[in-house]
Amino acid sequence: MRKDTQPNQLFAEQSPYLLQHAYNPVNWYPWGEKALQKAAEENKMLIISVGYAACHWCHVMEKESFEDIRVADLMNQHFVSIKVDREERPDIDDIYMNACHLSGRRSCGWPLNAFALPDGRPFWASTYFPKEQWLDILRQIVGIRQNEPEKLIVAAEEIMKGINQLSLIPHQEEKTGISKEFLENACKSILAQQDFELGGRRGQPKFPMPVIYQFLLQYHQYFNEPLALNAVVATLDNMMMGGIYDQLGGGFARYSVDSYWFAPHFEKMLYDNAQLVSLYAQMHRFSKKEEYKKVVLETLAFAEREWLTPEGIFYSALDADSEGEEGRFYVWKAEEIRQAFNNPQDTALFFDYFRIIEEGNWESNYNILYRKAENHTIEKRYGHTRNELENKIDKLKSILFAVRSRRIRPLLDHKMLTSWNGLMLKAFTDAYKAFHLADYKNNAIRMASFMLENAMDKHYRLFRTFGRKKINGFLDDYANLISGLIGLYEISFDERWIFTAKNLTDYVLEHFYGRETGVFYFTSDLDPPLVSRLSEMTDNVMPGANSVMASNLYVLGKLFLEGKYSRIAEEQMQMVINSAERFDASFYANWLQLSLLVYSEPFEISIVGPHATDMAADLMQHYLPDVVLSGTKGQCELPVLADKINETDKTLIYFCRGNTCFEPVCRVEDALQMMKKLKNDPEEKNHEDSLI
Repeated sequence: MRKDTQPNQLFAEQSPYLLQHAYNPVNWYPWGEKALQKAAEENKMLIISVGYAACHWCHVMEKESFEDIRVADLMNQHFVSIKVDREERPDIDDIYMNACHLSGRRSCGWPLNAFALPDGRPFWASTYFPKEQWLDILRQIVGIRQNEPEKLIVAAEEIMKGINQLSLIPHQEEKTGISKEFLENACKSILAQQDFELGGRRGQPKFPMPVIYQFLLQYHQYFNEPLALNAVVATLDNMMMGGIYDQLGGGFARYSVDSYWFAPHFEKMLYDNAQLVSLYAQMHRFSKKEEYKKVVLETLAFAEREWLTPEGIFYSALDADSEGEEGRFYVWKAEEIRQAFNNPQDTALFFDYFRIIEEGNWESNYNILYRKAENHTIEKRYGHTRNELENKIDKLKSILFAVRSRRIRPLLDHKMLTSWNGLMLKAFTDAYKAFHLADYKNNAIRMASFMLENAMDKHYRLFRTFGRKKINGFLDDYANLISGLIGLYEISFDERWIFTAKNLTDYVLEHFYGRETGVFYFTSDLDPPLVSRLSEMTDNVMPGANSVMASNLYVLGKLFLEGKYSRIAEEQMQMVINSAERFDASFYANWLQLSLLVYSEPFEISIVGPHATDMAADLMQHYLPDVVLSGTKGQCELPVLADKINETDKTLIYFCRGNTCFEPVCRVEDALQMMKKLKNDPEEKNHEDSLI
């Protein structure tokens, strides 16, 4: 970013990504009425350039092209150029990313550069180009506009037709229901793509995709499918030992460029780390493996150290680059490590443990820290016990971490997003369920309190961002915050959280629900319209907003005895069954988790009495994906608890399944035993061929 020129229209923005471009000679505008009106009045084409602050290739294209006077003159003369932070405006990003795919591009990503008519309809889009190629593209498009403008209009009409078709939901007159066969086929489809040796989906690059492994773990819990568990274990174990995991400081990078989880694309995102905390915490509840606990603790420590705001919520990301090089903050020359320890025995152990070699295991003689051998192999080689080895490695890591802390740090993206903080709220509640650490519960309460006070108005309308610029909330902001509030209620039984979740849900139903489609739009009916109003139905690196919202509705329907909630959730789930069968089931993994819950008929557990929260904590240390939990120490307003009367000084655990309730018990062990018995009871397991 140069500062020897006059700033452009981005100067007053608060997004770090937009501010990075504020001194470009390109006369960038933020998305808004001013830019769109200028394009209409001057009959100029639009360039909508979308990226994010931690995007390496976004930085490259800025330096190569957008800081160049020749490029700027051409763009300023013939276009109105708009810069968009995709994390602030995922609705805009979604439309023009679809345009990229519909333009015939095999590879679409960021930076995303879309060309549009003055009214915003895209006629072509692509991603990064080197400067000379970018100049050629600009000249070609200017020439077509001057000589054959009808070609651009036809192209825009075709792309808009495709975009609008993408948002259509297949309508099924006949309900096929959720059958065991459907769930088995979906699981087989996902497993067919898995790398059982290295984890993740086969091929490269590899993204964590936590929602896939949450589904596979849940599927194994229900149907005892060993291949599903093997896929989860291979993925979690290889990720935590790979270079994608910061072996010194904790936390995960966004993805691995290879199939081994070795070399990451070094940016770190809040949404990845929040979801991976939840996944590893759930896996610890299932397996009790101590290394999973260590990953959770280290990752949360990283997030609090690098991203925690004074108010108790979290910033968005760390850049991949520092000192002008990708990954420079995280990689090491062998000599740098040798000098840090100044002890040959310590150096040899550390080199062996983290696969350091003199010539470097990565680019330019640098090393990425990663693990390959299991600890017991290292223990035997160096004559250490397990505890001795762990203590020694932790000590050496702390020495090298102190050295690293003196380096120039990657850029911090200081946006605070409601959606991603909702995922982080859920992460703290999942970590508390696994480990019962009071700090995690307190952090979750602090987060929720601040967000509800500062991101929500009195009508339960949410804002996406915190700060002076208020962006109206999108569906994922509501869905992820509601999910986090449900989790916070489960670990506290404080009814303000669950009633706020319900009020937010009612707001979503009023302003986002498409009565003609039966699903939720990504934008509310209060937002200025874009060229298309889309619905996010699939799951990807984050669970889709509709699938999260449907899961929220299903749980809230149980807690509030609200049939409308349950009906909408099940109707939406029915709509995606056909898509999950016809397309890649991996992109419906969160829907499949909900399908498993509905198919299995969850246990509705209510804990009533003076020790309700303590007993709930003991219960939730077990992996119980088929439980909808409620409870109270005394008086309460939650409808599901209305008939759970406890006039004794004991704490009682009530549980129901389907239309049947059972005698309450007084101990967590008895409740677990009863659930196990009912799961194994042939009469209780005798489902119809399908449910719904």
